[in-house]
Amino acid sequence: YDIIFKIFTQLANPINSVYQPLLMKINSSGDEALFNKTMIRAFLYLLLLCIPVFIFVYLFQDFILINYLGFKDQETLNQLKQIIMPLAAAGFIWQIAIIAQKQLEAKDKTLMMAIVMATVVGVFSIITALLIPKYGILAAAYTAILSSIFYLIIICLINRNENKKRILKR
Repeated sequence: YDIIFKIFTQLANPINSVYQPLLMKINSSGDEALFNKTMIRAFLYLLLLCIPVFIFVYLFQDFILINYLGFKDQETLNQLKQIIMPLAAAGFIWQIAIIAQKQLEAKDKTLMMAIVMATVVGVFSIITALLIPKYGILAAAYTAILSSIFYLIIICLINRNENKKRILKR
């Protein structure tokens, strides 16, 4: 989990480092169209960085699991092969959400964002803890992907709601 999830976090770091201040500067100028265009560009760069990594992880998962991480037991390898791609997807989706939340950061909604993130992580941690005894590590992989999707959806809904409020104020 840690290795796969952190790969996507590290891939997104340069994008976040470049686009965070850029988006805040654009937001300060009030150019909404440029802000949205720049966010889409950040999503595309993240996608362009992550697709080759997805392909690499998929094609070389045996090498990664056996040679790099040292797993030898066939049952363990089978389980790890079942979770490697869902964990990769969870890491990728979480990074999309991190970029999407830049709109909330630009509107000084960081407290709301932090509450939502803490709630999602807390709820899904409890769900994971309840499901692992019955379903094993597969439950952890799928709750990770569900939590990242859920967080992304909530962030998008809040962004949409904030945009509607802004339009109504005009």
